[in-house]
Amino acid sequence: ERLGFLWEKEQPEKSEDEESQEGEQEAQGTTRRGTISWDTHYEKLVRFMKENYPDGGFVRPPIADTKFYNWVSTQRSQYRKNAAFKKPCLTDDRVEKLERLGFLWEKEQPEKSEDEESQEGEQEAQGTTRRGTISWDTHYEKLVHFMKKNNPDGGFVR
Repeated sequence: ERLGFLWEKEQPEKSEDEESQEGEQEAQGTTRRGTISWDTHYEKLVRFMKENYPDGGFVRPPIADTKFYNWVSTQRSQYRKNAAFKKPCLTDDRVEKLERLGFLWEKEQPEKSEDEESQEGEQEAQGTTRRGTISWDTHYEKLVHFMKKNNPDGGFVR
């Protein structure tokens, strides 16, 4: 600060026309760049959930409504970033608003039967996944074996 460093870009004064235009955009639910505001999407979510998820749940908007679909997806993504990076990508106020609606952040997984758990244990022991593909750990073990055999000194392998 002693050097005259500015922490925020100074905003030029707005003309009456610019302020009027911003007010119109806000009333229409759009931003200065013409994108739909968070509050407008939220209001759409409220209506969508009342019609399709009256008891709350894992909301899946129609893919055909691209902007709304992406907005819902973005809310979940930002919520996960809040937890992972300990920085607010989605404000507490917005999280609270979505949770009051009954909006679920993660898809609930059905409980597994004993047979399913047993089958998963067998697959894990064989080094395969639920879909029958080879697991990452199995591939890694093969790589370690290959490197020890073919390149004991380490380095780049072609």
